Amino acid sequence: NGETWCTVQNSGVFCFDASGKIIAHPTSPAGTCIIYKDRRGAYWISNGSALYSYNPHTGAYQEKLTFTSAGIYCMTDDNQGNLYISVYSKGLYIYNVESGKVTVLNMRQRGNKGFLCNDWVRSMAFDHTGHLWIGTEADVIHEDDEHGFRALPDECESGSERCFEAFAMHPVMHLAHTG
Repeated sequence: NGETWCTVQNSGVFCFDASGKIIAHPTSPAGTCIIYKDRRGAYWISNGSALYSYNPHTGAYQEKLTFTSAGIYCMTDDNQGNLYISVYSKGLYIYNVESGKVTVLNMRQRGNKGFLCNDWVRSMAFDHTGHLWIGTEADVIHEDDEHGFRALPDECESGSERCFEAFAMHPVMHLAHTG
């Protein structure tokens, strides 16, 4: 329908039509900084201290998870009903929307998928095979079936230093499959 939902710092959630006109400004928690629509069509918002399920058409929201952090940089989801939330400086929170179970991956905690080399996650996305790629302040981390999460080998990083910086330092990440 040509609608674009976004958040504006210290102003909340807005909806724009295809011509760029504001058509909605529903209520949201104070400090809302991110809105995300998952693969199932559900909306989620965060304000840096909590995750909420959200209905942007009514402004109704329900707190699902709380945390302390320096903010939320990004969110993504997989095909199993898990939200992956960058809780900046705390690592990655994996929230199952059905059970409410939370798994934390960070530099200090090892899980069945390994651990993160850096807790400052700036961007992430799943590739066409269902594996997660994460851009942090210092590393590019890839999930694979054999090793779980791991930083890319040094030879990969040094061979594409310019691309590596753009991936790790830019809050919007673009992945392309070439083969």
